Amino acid sequence: MFTGVFGCGPVTAKKWFDKGCRSLEDVEKHFVNSLSREQKIGIEYYSDLNTPVRQKEAELIRQIVCDEAVRILPETTVTITGGFSRGKEYGHDVDLLISHPEEGKEADLLHKLLNKLKSLNLLLYTSTKENNYSESMYSTTEPRKGHMDHYARCFSVFKLSKSAVAAAVSDINDVNSENKKNSLDNISKAKQGTEKDISDNALCLNEPIGEQSIRDQPIREQSIRDQPIREQSIRDQQIREQSIRDQPINKSDTTITSSSNCFFARRVDLIFVPASQYPFALLGWTGSRMFIRSIRDYSRKEKNMILTSHGLYDKTTNKLLTAKDEREIFQHLCLEYREPGERNC
Repeated sequence: MFTGVFGCGPVTAKKWFDKGCRSLEDVEKHFVNSLSREQKIGIEYYSDLNTPVRQKEAELIRQIVCDEAVRILPETTVTITGGFSRGKEYGHDVDLLISHPEEGKEADLLHKLLNKLKSLNLLLYTSTKENNYSESMYSTTEPRKGHMDHYARCFSVFKLSKSAVAAAVSDINDVNSENKKNSLDNISKAKQGTEKDISDNALCLNEPIGEQSIRDQPIREQSIRDQPIREQSIRDQQIREQSIRDQPINKSDTTITSSSNCFFARRVDLIFVPASQYPFALLGWTGSRMFIRSIRDYSRKEKNMILTSHGLYDKTTNKLLTAKDEREIFQHLCLEYREPGERNC
């Protein structure tokens, strides 16, 4: 339970447990004067922050951030990364890459955007880090340490309106309902078409249908009748799985919850990226973690290059290689391009 508190690592969780704490209320009672700002937020919004974020919620947050960023700096782009960009329906948080086509324009955006989001009462918590990237890192750091990125960023807890989420989910349900109706209509038409084909074939042959054909016809018709049943079974299974995922994490022995609020608390990371480094940041933040570890190991061992979320450094020529998109990074490494959905490993 304690390691699920935002801002609480294994060491702190063990300290709380060793002091006799067995619930979040115990922690508040015994450590009231020593809790960090992150931990106070983590305890107050424990349920929200431990509930998986849905893809539609991530898109709503992206749109809100993008709208405000574009008002401050036109042409700003805001891109969802992480598991959502690889096709995942649920995630632990939302990672957004923020950039601008003109190099350096994004540099002043971090604090302006945060001030605007705060004025709209959309942020419960923020912690910022300034950009400290330097090209010298490729020659002065260990390969593994060089993989850490140095972008300006903000770790935040975002307030997402429950009514906005409900409206978005309602739209999805309406679309799914229409798709279901269309699917059933198509199945019905296919059934009618198949039955007509069987009848027409019998007439066109101008001879009795073979005994084997007669035996096969009920089987084909049964298959047609069973098709909607099989599809319904698949849909029922998907609904059951989603229902399980949507259930809040059990907070036994605690009563702290944000259910009375009109918003969901969601963890959101904002990463501000220069245009020239954007393809490398996109690759690194898209993941998966194992995929990125593998491609970076390959770069170092097989190509004598250092791949980071900032760039690709060729140790043979002592030069940084440029790329206009992810595909060009793969080309530099002589690798076949993999779509984000193919990087789940």
